[in-house]
Amino acid sequence: MADVTISGLSQGIPDKNTAIIPYSDGTTTYKTSPSGIVAASPGCILQVVQVYKTDVWSTTTINTFQDVPGLSLSMTLKKLDNKIMITGDVAGGRSLFSGGHDSWIRILKNNTTAVGGGLDLDIIGQWAGQNPYEVQIKSFNFIDSNISQLTNNYKIQYWLNVGGIGYINARGVDGGFRSASNFTLTEIAR
Repeated sequence: MADVTISGLSQGIPDKNTAIIPYSDGTTTYKTSPSGIVAASPGCILQVVQVYKTDVWSTTTINTFQDVPGLSLSMTLKKLDNKIMITGDVAGGRSLFSGGHDSWIRILKNNTTAVGGGLDLDIIGQWAGQNPYEVQIKSFNFIDSNISQLTNNYKIQYWLNVGGIGYINARGVDGGFRSASNFTLTEIAR
């Protein structure tokens, strides 16, 4: 079913942002927009935002999560109880590949909460013992249903363990053999 927008509601409705108009099949829920009420079935995509990073970023800072420039997004939901699907592919490498020389990425939400991993630091990707002559891609797909505010900010962070140089979008041996990374947020109606 296509989205239906109802605009020009009369002043007689107490609050057009919370008005519910029952749909004949009983399965449709209604969301709001600046132009009126938008009807959307559960599971429908309401909006998508994406960043695509092609430049190389590197770090020698160890044992702390750092924001990766160009891999952050913000989304203002149409309705608070909707969900946000977080997807992406992050390309990376590191200069050392002997034991213990690992690096990780994670998603940080609203500068406070790591989401999507399930490990002790909510890691969504790990370059463990990686060959420095390779660029490896870490993919993720996670639905954030723990939403407590309309506007949410997400960013990719990188952790370099022990030493060497960590790269996003390049191989570890010399920063060569470039790749690209992407990060997408999708609002899903409940």
